[in-house]
Amino acid sequence: MAEHFGVKPEDITSKKRNSEFVQPRQVVMYLCRELTDTSFTNIGKLLGKKDHTTIIHGVNKVSAEIQTNEELRNKIDIITKKINPS
Repeated sequence: MAEHFGVKPEDITSKKRNSEFVQPRQVVMYLCRELTDTSFTNIGKLLGKKDHTTIIHGVNKVSAEIQTNEELRNKIDIITKKINPS
């Protein structure tokens, strides 16, 4: 996942708020929620002790953005197919 966005895995779970890290982190939140039954709270724990409201915001942000951002939608489709090739 991090490799796909050109960042380090530790950047995904860090507290860094640079835009280059925020979108990949939010995509991870989105995919965790879409592809698993993991709760917002547990996704937050996996991503460096982030509050569940941060996860909700990230998921909602990506959900809205993929409606208008074809490039992001395509990236997510590619990642999803790598995770779940069936």
